[in-house]
Amino acid sequence: MTRNTNLINNWTSESIKELLNSNNSYKEGMKLFAAYLASKGWSARKMEGLFDISFKQITIWLHEFDEFGEIGLKEKPKPGRNSKIDEEQKLELKQIIENQLPIDFGINQSKWKGEAVAVLIELKFGIIYKKAQIYNIINSLNISIPD
Repeated sequence: MTRNTNLINNWTSESIKELLNSNNSYKEGMKLFAAYLASKGWSARKMEGLFDISFKQITIWLHEFDEFGEIGLKEKPKPGRNSKIDEEQKLELKQIIENQLPIDFGINQSKWKGEAVAVLIELKFGIIYKKAQIYNIINSLNISIPD
């Protein structure tokens, strides 16, 4: 009788890697483990296969750790476009969503949904957003509304 040595049956390597990359704590742990392996004599080339990450990226991790310690392993903010809606407007938006109904603004819905928030932002601030971005704004307000 042979034993099944494949202990992971319900996950693919790609889905596990996606999970690792989606959590900054996991990524920082991988980077720290790479630094540990380097301190034990492992080369970045050898780690390339283990982590399934380019040699160049591993050397960047190791240099960042060597120069800055644990802080060097932290994820840096990704550059991006500045938000069209400022912090004061976001605060006002949050107050409205928490304390008023869409109908108060002539929006024919009984509850706040993404589409209604988009209309509100356009009415109040003259800013037009795509649906996906509306949910990013809502998440940044630490409130939840139905899809």
